Amino acid sequence: MSGPVAARLYDDHVDAIYGYVARRLGPELAVEVVAEVFEQALRTHERRSAKATDRGWLLALATALLRRHGATECRRLENWAAEHGTASSTPRDPLLPAGDAGDTEIAVAMRAAAELDPVDRDLLFLAAWEHCSTSEAAEATGLTPAAVRTRMNAIRKELKRLAVAGRHRDAGYDA
Repeated sequence: MSGPVAARLYDDHVDAIYGYVARRLGPELAVEVVAEVFEQALRTHERRSAKATDRGWLLALATALLRRHGATECRRLENWAAEHGTASSTPRDPLLPAGDAGDTEIAVAMRAAAELDPVDRDLLFLAAWEHCSTSEAAEATGLTPAAVRTRMNAIRKELKRLAVAGRHRDAGYDA
């Protein structure tokens, strides 16, 4: 990859890739991971699929690197409320629809997301936070578009089940 091509790739996508990684791992670790994404992009550009979009390819590299930090991500999701404070100090998260029941609901949803299979968590966040299309999510995870659609339906059901169980746990009931 030539210097101008690499510079364009970086300039066009660094903010999106940083945002994706920072939302999942936090800002400090995101700097390190994003640097690694672009280093890997420079090294592997020649092996990149001709069908791959720049954004999809970079998200795929970032998603693969995020897997190394699964435990960190799960801890952040489980402690979402403590880290993000109240609704008055934190913008609403796009993972949940507007008008949700508040910070408790967000914390329950984040804990539920932490319990998902890593690939399912990747798909959830690619769709919810990065607004990836089915084909982009497929590209970023290595799944087929049909598999993404099938898994997204299953993820919605599983998140609902986990959120209900989490609410029951928080209320002191057996799930």
